[in-house]
Amino acid sequence: MSAETGTCVECGASMVPIRIVQQDRGCHSPLKYAAIDSTRSLVRGRYPLQGEISAELCTGCGRVILRAIPF
Repeated sequence: MSAETGTCVECGASMVPIRIVQQDRGCHSPLKYAAIDSTRSLVRGRYPLQGEISAELCTGCGRVILRAIPF
């Protein structure tokens, strides 16, 4: 695992960065997010993305913290 990034607010153990990926047809990509009120594009049928999701895992209790990283 990677270097510690802080301590867990629940149990006080170390937090380490993790990568959450989406697997689609054998490809892996970082998890991304869009605004809740966004609508799909008429041309490609995709939502306009606003950023990626960053995550940290507690080595003690397993708590996962998610953070939005805007593009």
